[in-house]
Amino acid sequence: MATAGRNLTGIIETTGNSIHSLGYTAETAKVNSLIAYLSAPAALKDMETIGATKWYEELKTSQDKFENIYKTKIDIESVIDVPLIRGSRARITRFVNALISYIAINGELDNAKFGALNDKIDEIIIEIVAIARARETRKGDVPKKPEEAPA
Repeated sequence: MATAGRNLTGIIETTGNSIHSLGYTAETAKVNSLIAYLSAPAALKDMETIGATKWYEELKTSQDKFENIYKTKIDIESVIDVPLIRGSRARITRFVNALISYIAINGELDNAKFGALNDKIDEIIIEIVAIARARETRKGDVPKKPEEAPA
């Protein structure tokens, strides 16, 4: 039993002990890889030795159910008419800019109602601009190609 357990532990460690923390695609690939390794005659014998055959069958069944549900989800979402990002981005930008202008103007006219909100928006904009500038500075510091590195 100990040898069978070590053999199966080796398979699990080879595939990865933290499959659960991966995204759908990577997790599915790893679980399918694990199932393929466990489908080998030696692994099946080891699982029978330690009484893990039922666990293996449940893993295969659960993975098949997950893949079918995920495929159904993708099929359903593929027929939904989702607007293109470019068009949506332009519309959202136009409306957000209009909203910010509305709040800014009303902040000047009725500071009691809109002043705190206007100040908060200004604060958020300053933070975002600072982050964007810092990111651009970091990008500028790192050479894009080895031949662009300073001599």
